[in-house]
Amino acid sequence: MRLNWLQAHYLLLFLVALYWNVGQPNNDDGTEDCVSVFSGGWHANPYLICSWSKMKFSGYFLL
Repeated sequence: MRLNWLQAHYLLLFLVALYWNVGQPNNDDGTEDCVSVFSGGWHANPYLICSWSKMKFSGYFLL
């Protein structure tokens, strides 16, 4: 399966978000983990949005 640059970009963001959330049952503000709203496939936007607060501080160091 060939990915265009946009799909590859979102796949990279998804993998970073997934890696950064492994083993973290709660968000910093005590809200429910974003894993509960993750629906899978290309519809990972809620998961990525919930993960952004973590990614913007530490995600870039993983790239």
